[in-house]
Amino acid sequence: SRYISPDKLADLYRSFVKDYP
Repeated sequence: SRYISPDKLADLYRSFVKDYP
């Protein structure tokens, strides 16, 4: 398994909720 850094996770999360208001 590969660990994801919190920074990368935050970026992914922001990108995911970018479409939301």
